[in-house]
Amino acid sequence: MVLSLVSPAAAIEEADRLWLVGERAFADGLYPVSRRALERFVAQYPKDARQPEAVLLLGKARLQAGDAQAALEAFKRAQMATPVPGRPQEARFWEAESLFRLKRFLDARDAYDAVVRVTRWRRRRRCRPRARWPISSGRPRRWRCSPTFRGSIRPRRSSPTPSSGAAG
Repeated sequence: MVLSLVSPAAAIEEADRLWLVGERAFADGLYPVSRRALERFVAQYPKDARQPEAVLLLGKARLQAGDAQAALEAFKRAQMATPVPGRPQEARFWEAESLFRLKRFLDARDAYDAVVRVTRWRRRRRCRPRARWPISSGRPRRWRCSPTFRGSIRPRRSSPTPSSGAAG
């Protein structure tokens, strides 16, 4: 007679199991397994808090498995979630990748442009003009946001440094 030492209450719930299998299978590169688990998770648990992340991950798994059309639908669905899952503009970027793989190049270009435009705008909004400093490396002047405003300001020298080759 074999007795189970684990009570039924300690068993993992089906939603947690599907999420865990889908997420870990994707991380291990088992895209068909991830796709099946995440499709079941999305279909069976539409009210779960992990739903937006699952839809985004499902889109990535579909894209890796070669089904760009289904991936495109998942990425569009992920963008409709509130809040949008993943990093900023991640779902939009993967939508552009799907469009590119579907050979819809004009739509892909528009989607890539939207990602770049929003990313540049956000980067600009984080930096005040005073908190920027030039990068001098022989290239044309570019500006980079300083990590800390006060730490990036260096006092000007009041007198020029004498050159070592000057004879006096």
